[in-house]
Amino acid sequence: MHCNVNALDVHCAHMSASIKSCGTRRQLRGQWAARKEEETELLAWIYLALAAFFEVVFAMAMKYSHGFSRLVPTVIVVVGTVGGIGFLTMALKTLPVSVAYPIWTGIGMIGTVTLGYLWLGETLSPLKIVSITAILLGVAGLRATV
Repeated sequence: MHCNVNALDVHCAHMSASIKSCGTRRQLRGQWAARKEEETELLAWIYLALAAFFEVVFAMAMKYSHGFSRLVPTVIVVVGTVGGIGFLTMALKTLPVSVAYPIWTGIGMIGTVTLGYLWLGETLSPLKIVSITAILLGVAGLRATV
């Protein structure tokens, strides 16, 4: 009988350790899932940044293509379009379209206006600066909603 009590005590102690271990495993799984979710969201934002970069490349190459009459800029337009839409599509797996698409177009517009000013000598009027600022605030506001 004494042996059975000890065996029962050992069994209960083992079960208690298993339950604690199981709880720890659940906690670790939960932490792992939360970390995986954070990494997935970070990757989506990286995809969105790459999509915006390709959007700017696409727009600037269109200017240099002269109505698709120059081969190299035309090829860059195609690459920029595929890259921009491709990375945007990947970002949309995780991010809401109501946030990602406006941010993509906003960053693309800001980059295009900036490079138009720096590379092409286009004017940067006070109204353009105010408009860019408004878009930046809108992008920041949309980012804050996610």
